[in-house]
Amino acid sequence: MRRATATTVGAAAAAAALLLPGALAAQGGPSDWSLVSATGAAPTAAAGDTAGWHGNADLGFTLTEGNSRTTNLSIGGQVAYLRPRQAWTLGAQYLRATTDGDETANRGSGQLQYDYYPTPRFFVFARGRVGFDKPAGLSRRLAPAAGAGYKVVATDRVSLSFEAGGSWIQDRFVNDSTDAAVHAAVGQNLAWAISETTDLTQSLSWSPRAEDFGQYLVHGEIGLTTRIIGGLGLSVNFQDDYNSDPFVDPVTGESRKKNDLTLVTGLSYKF
Repeated sequence: MRRATATTVGAAAAAAALLLPGALAAQGGPSDWSLVSATGAAPTAAAGDTAGWHGNADLGFTLTEGNSRTTNLSIGGQVAYLRPRQAWTLGAQYLRATTDGDETANRGSGQLQYDYYPTPRFFVFARGRVGFDKPAGLSRRLAPAAGAGYKVVATDRVSLSFEAGGSWIQDRFVNDSTDAAVHAAVGQNLAWAISETTDLTQSLSWSPRAEDFGQYLVHGEIGLTTRIIGGLGLSVNFQDDYNSDPFVDPVTGESRKKNDLTLVTGLSYKF
């Protein structure tokens, strides 16, 4: 199992963030319907956002020298544009970690999503995702998707929604081989403004291959942000990616691990 940890002064918030298992995105909508907006890359938006532009930028960095040399860098952010009955969200995340010159993590992702609300609780969405994970053998993943969802809880402080749909996933591996298939997609998304200064987001998605539900992807994520002054705060984010059928190197026959865990702590600026 590969583990990548970028640790900064935000480590003090880690214990609180591990209360729940985590994933990708709390869906968005206008604040006059008490809805919430966030993207899948690094969900950090809280309940009660007003119409207009919102966003956040996250940074985590660790450098050690001496008996061992480690360098960990994580960069992420999102921007959301909220309008009555609709929302656009754009997010991205990058993580790289090395230990004594050996690369232990090199992964990134980006997502653009559009949500439309015919009613205050029912929504339809379309999104496009692109990403890579070199240690896992994945040089590129394209994943456009569409579907619908419903908010079972929608208050000024809490949003809980469930969604279902489909996606087409194309993977290109480090040996230049490719694989493409249609996947079903089921997800659950939570956003909770715990207090005036602390926000929690959590999501979970399951994407089985349409032709064989025994092959599937699972992504879980949970994030906690506590503001310390103005828009500046401390953040901690825990992610778990599971691939039931990981890449197998055709030359060595070595199979990559099915599970990837990532814990990132750092600074976050909300605007």
